[in-house]
Amino acid sequence: MKKEPLEINTITKKNLVEYLNNNSLWSFKNGYYPFSKSKATWLTKNPLISDDDICAVIATENQELVSFVGLVPDFINLNNKKHKIYWTNRWWVANSHKNTILPTYVLNTALNAAKNKVLIKYLGKEVEEFYEKQPFKKFSERTRYIIIFSLDSNLISGKFPFLKKLSGIMSFFDNVSYALLKKINKIKLPKKNKEIKYNYFSQINNDDWSTIQQIINNKDTIKSLDYFNWQICNNQYTITTMSKKNENSCLLDSTSKLIYNLNFFIIHNENEIGFISALIKDRKFIIRYFECVSETKFELCLSALMENFINTNTTFIQTDNALLADEIQKNYKYILANKRKLYSYAHNSINEDFTSIKLQEHEGFFL
Repeated sequence: MKKEPLEINTITKKNLVEYLNNNSLWSFKNGYYPFSKSKATWLTKNPLISDDDICAVIATENQELVSFVGLVPDFINLNNKKHKIYWTNRWWVANSHKNTILPTYVLNTALNAAKNKVLIKYLGKEVEEFYEKQPFKKFSERTRYIIIFSLDSNLISGKFPFLKKLSGIMSFFDNVSYALLKKINKIKLPKKNKEIKYNYFSQINNDDWSTIQQIINNKDTIKSLDYFNWQICNNQYTITTMSKKNENSCLLDSTSKLIYNLNFFIIHNENEIGFISALIKDRKFIIRYFECVSETKFELCLSALMENFINTNTTFIQTDNALLADEIQKNYKYILANKRKLYSYAHNSINEDFTSIKLQEHEGFFL
């Protein structure tokens, strides 16, 4: 059989619409695809995207997907100037091409297509060395906290592979520990929690948006009602009830047995005192927004978070909010808390002073 040459393709919004119509992004022989059809459709609905904006760069060979870089256009305020930028949220290469120049070439193609106006929200320490050799500068550092509320059998088996043989026993202790901590933490919820009510939403109106703007008060990003509704839209996810039997592998992680955005206002004495938005994915409770109208309402908002977390039956919380992570650990029972440093980078061609920029959890959050 004749071997097909390696091809590099840049995908704009216009191209992505065409791909959705002809299904060609979801028919690679090796079963990989950049994003689900629901996520691809969602990307084209971004209120800040134009037809010529870049969404991805892919490399294919022999009808197989072998490399991928994902990009999401956005605007950011730097020193009172509005900048069009792209967040890069996924960089992947197939095992067959890991020790080649392909991943670097595909990344450089993506940078060129985006005119180098690229921000990388968070990098782990393991790839920091690579980017420091590239034309990028570090501009923000945060700590990610993961607080675990059960003897997570998958986590423990990952660290101690020999325990996989005892998966049945591990699952039993996992379930028992979670049930026990759930009961304890329900008791630990403050008595004032009974005074709280919730207004759950999947989309918001102009009045709600005015309230959110007052709460967020973040001058470093440019947001709108349409953008916010787009960001929290549940149409971007695909439910796969039998994930292990799913014949394809989605690189931009947006498919799962359980996946949705949970969004709600916190109401106390008939006033909206805060709002929370989190991605619920399997056992994960990943916080996107945790916002209070004032510091005096923090305790009530924290108890609202924990009450909803407990009732989602998820087993661990992920947040980049140091104060929130600290207060959860002080006030509630948990099994384990991990933390790791994450670093943000900007391409050198964005010739602005980034020293005063501090990214918020919701910025560049396109899971």
